[in-house]
Amino acid sequence: MKVLILGASGIIGSHLKITPHPGILATYHTGRGACDLTDPEARDALLESVKPDVVVNLAGESRPDIVEANPAAYECINSIVPSYLSDWTERNSGHLIQVSTQAVFGGPEPYSQPPYSATGSILQPVNAYGRQKEEGEVNAGLGHQGGMWKWDARRMSVTFIRPTFVLGIRPDPTVGRPNPVELMLGGHKQQVNDRWFSPSFAPDVASLIWDVCS
Repeated sequence: MKVLILGASGIIGSHLKITPHPGILATYHTGRGACDLTDPEARDALLESVKPDVVVNLAGESRPDIVEANPAAYECINSIVPSYLSDWTERNSGHLIQVSTQAVFGGPEPYSQPPYSATGSILQPVNAYGRQKEEGEVNAGLGHQGGMWKWDARRMSVTFIRPTFVLGIRPDPTVGRPNPVELMLGGHKQQVNDRWFSPSFAPDVASLIWDVCS
């Protein structure tokens, strides 16, 4: 099985690289000197050259403060590119794994509170990043009605994964954001006191993606 992993330079992509899955031939698109995924010709050329059975889309700008400062700069990669990837996999009998975020959720309590569910949580993103990722999911084929998710029967070849805040030891210190332990060990001032939430751990997310691929 051939798998194309887009946006593989982040922490999830790094953990996919160090945990190769038997029987899967993976091609990693890192974004560093690679093709511009917002360029239709370059993107299609990449897809046609690899001809993957599965496309894992990790590409995009995931820092909410950066997106908030200039939403237009990231609209295409976060919101529009997933539509083209979904179209390509649909035409070529492939499968798209669209990696999204819990930031698509919001709305009034209790629907805005974790744990989130695919059918019981309301979509009301509170920032530009969440809105762009919600649009990306809709464009890839996951519609919603009245703020709740509704499957688009035309797009059954897409899997959506929404990891929460992803933590993990970075194989490369230049990859991703340092986690709180790294910051404290590096002498940074403690950023938070007690914080209760459900993070995702990069090795677990990587394992889940490989399981979905296979």
